[in-house]
Amino acid sequence: MKLIEILSSGLIDAMSLRNSTLWVGVLLVSGCSQSMTHSDANRADGPTASALAASGWKSHVGDGAGLYVSTREQRIWLIERGVVVASYACSTAARGTGQVEGSRQTPLGWHVVADKIGAGLPVGAVLKERQFTGEIWTPAPDDGHDRILTRIIRLRGSEPYLNSGPGIDSYDRYIYIHGTSGEDRLGTPASAGCIRMSNRDVIALFERVATGTPVYIAAS
Repeated sequence: MKLIEILSSGLIDAMSLRNSTLWVGVLLVSGCSQSMTHSDANRADGPTASALAASGWKSHVGDGAGLYVSTREQRIWLIERGVVVASYACSTAARGTGQVEGSRQTPLGWHVVADKIGAGLPVGAVLKERQFTGEIWTPAPDDGHDRILTRIIRLRGSEPYLNSGPGIDSYDRYIYIHGTSGEDRLGTPASAGCIRMSNRDVIALFERVATGTPVYIAAS
């Protein structure tokens, strides 16, 4: 239940929010604490049935496993046989969505997992040009640098003239799902085009998806 719904329901009146203890409770009930948690496989969320239908989910995924990335919700959902089995906070591009090479935007549409890089590396392993540098990043305040850490799930566009082909090709643009040093900005658009995840979450997702897994990146 959202905060405005709680207030309008009459369960809590606005004057009561002067009590700071009650205010904290309202924030927790209304879901404002969700940004503090990177992943929660038990969350009852996910794309609506109409959103899945509009994406062409059945024809691309069938009864198998697929990823649905919401750039509006800043969320990745792993869906198996039509059921959300895992939910992760993410961070897509600070400049929004777009297909063009050099735009530093996150591309939309259907993709597949093309490559999985970094199996067995420690949490915080720094990757440069898809190779482990030998450096291990240690948590620190986000300095704005878009580090690629821990694991890379590289995406290939599946839709010619949208995300596959000269000047718009997601694979050639090096669009990844990857771990990040900017974990404190997950849940907000902050990347340079890729899809950032927490380092623990990207390991979990890496283990659950295979190459060839369909990935849909939605504007909604």
